[in-house]
Amino acid sequence: MAGVNIIKKAVGQLQQVRSIDDAKIYARKISDAAIHGVTNYLGRPSPPQLQIEPTNICNADCISCPTNRARRKRGYMPMELFKKIIDDAANMRVRSVALYMHGEPLLHPHFGDMLSYVKEKGIAFYIRTNGSALSGRKAEEILSAGADFTDHVIVSILGLSKDVHELVMGNVQHERVVNNVLKLVETRNSRGLRGPVIEVIFYEMAENTHEKQAFLDYWSGKVDRVFMGETSVSFANYNLAEQPAIVRTHSCAEIHHMWVFWNGDVTLCGQDINGEYIFGNLEHQTISDVWNSEGLMNIRKIHKRNEFGKIPICSNCG
Repeated sequence: MAGVNIIKKAVGQLQQVRSIDDAKIYARKISDAAIHGVTNYLGRPSPPQLQIEPTNICNADCISCPTNRARRKRGYMPMELFKKIIDDAANMRVRSVALYMHGEPLLHPHFGDMLSYVKEKGIAFYIRTNGSALSGRKAEEILSAGADFTDHVIVSILGLSKDVHELVMGNVQHERVVNNVLKLVETRNSRGLRGPVIEVIFYEMAENTHEKQAFLDYWSGKVDRVFMGETSVSFANYNLAEQPAIVRTHSCAEIHHMWVFWNGDVTLCGQDINGEYIFGNLEHQTISDVWNSEGLMNIRKIHKRNEFGKIPICSNCG
């Protein structure tokens, strides 16, 4: 289902094709969407996407996110390490890099340099942010990075009203985030830029479900896409004494990306908050070394056979 949604998303951007260069970009995007829609990567020599954590430090305190109660050491990815990873990714023809995981990526002091380096290597980027820092110099860095519509800025706004938004995403200022998003769209359009695609995402939970339709109505037409999702119960309850009873019944697309912590450790997926499932480190190894390691190959084989009980973090994941 995730692959189908990605393909629909790509098809929905057909109206952005206005030149031969745009057509080439669009063809690449459809190709990438098709790749992401496939769940069996046992024979693929490299991951289609890297998920890189610029930092696991966050300025928000969302009630649905366990990041701020994680035991893992906090820090920022060094630029030397980042460039090594991106160089390796470009050589292996990795098509896109998602620059977020556990933390607010725009807090990285060299985030603009990261984006520019990714685009210099011909790779698409995805950013997910709480929007608090999406103004001034940071906004300018995003718009000046050479983005096209393979690139995405996704802003999490988990409420339409100030009260709900600030309740669910602690330490954010509702008006500031909304204004930052609208200003980013306005500036991009006024400059005639082809990208990035600007989206907002709303994760439904008990505290905000009553605002779901009004949120969709408000943001539709103001940004390029409004995405409505559901909160992962197992993620929200990670490392708590009370764990939800979940029985996994199907393979997970997330294991077919490569997930990289700020210190270069490669983890199983974003569900691994504390770094308990580490398969290598890209400071000392190549992407190919880790991707084709016995450990990760076994994980993919287990998922292919639906034997999720062999991996505790997967068997309890919703």
